Amino acid sequence: MMHMTFYWSREVNLLFSSWSTKSWPSYALSLLACFLASAMYQYMENRRITLKLVATGAVKPGQAPMEESLLGGKEGVVMKKWWSIAKIAGAVMFGVNSGLGYLLMLAVMSFNGGVFLAVVLGLSVGYLVFRSDGEEFNKMGESLLGGKEGVVMKKWWSIAKIAGAVMFGVNSGLGYLLMLAVMSFNGGVFLAVVLGLSVGYLVFRSDGEEFNKMGVVDSPCACA
Repeated sequence: MMHMTFYWSREVNLLFSSWSTKSWPSYALSLLACFLASAMYQYMENRRITLKLVATGAVKPGQAPMEESLLGGKEGVVMKKWWSIAKIAGAVMFGVNSGLGYLLMLAVMSFNGGVFLAVVLGLSVGYLVFRSDGEEFNKMGESLLGGKEGVVMKKWWSIAKIAGAVMFGVNSGLGYLLMLAVMSFNGGVFLAVVLGLSVGYLVFRSDGEEFNKMGVVDSPCACA
């Protein structure tokens, strides 16, 4: 039987008919697997974004694309080959991470409370460990490490990173809850969620110039 509301039980079926838990040890191992998979999602996303930044770092506004600017000479041939490999690797990583994201979404769709919490906690911890050190934030942190004030700011910086990870987890959980609500297939619920997202975007996120400078990309109802 497929649950359509949250329930708390050690008995859950995840993703495959053979992945079914009947005891507390098997349930605990399943929750650990969900947690690690969620953290791995953040690690893979970090690697993908890093690869993309490295691959595009030589391109400045007004310049020709890297492929065109690297066609001359032996070095150009090598760089063009590397550029193609980097793009293919980025596409492969994007596909793998998208698949992992869908698997996490399907796991949450089991409506098991423990699975939901394990996924959200894994995303939060993964964000803290692998994705909380953005380039701009690193520069800010490095400039605030000297002297007595630097010690205070370093402590504040750690608190800010933890708070950011917590907020990311809460927002991911809220995104999953909205997804589960839409799964009711009620037309009114669907329209209410879409309208709420649109109004929220207009009020809180429509001024995206600063975010664009920092490399933040808007993604409608992205759970992770």
